[in-house]
Amino acid sequence: MHASSSEPVEQNQVIDSEEQMEGPPAIAPLTLLPEITSLSDDLDLGSIIAAGDADVDKLNKRASNVQKLALENEKLKAELQAMSERLEAAEKRREELRHKKQEVKEPHSQ
Repeated sequence: MHASSSEPVEQNQVIDSEEQMEGPPAIAPLTLLPEITSLSDDLDLGSIIAAGDADVDKLNKRASNVQKLALENEKLKAELQAMSERLEAAEKRREELRHKKQEVKEPHSQ
């Protein structure tokens, strides 16, 4: 017994090469798909948005910390530069005093 083109095709029926199937192919029963009974609490819109907000908050906090550290670094560089300049001035002054002391001990002959 052959199925006519207006009858649905069952899985165990064989279609002759002369027969044509009309319409879309047969769809698998919906029972093969997983059933979603309710949305999980982990996947509600509020938790997704909250997770995004938490990530943004972490990123903003990290950016703020980096900015604070950069400012502190610049401040420390300026302090180091000032200390280096004072040290060079002190060494120069010490050298000048040493030369003066030598001149007092050994006056130049005129």
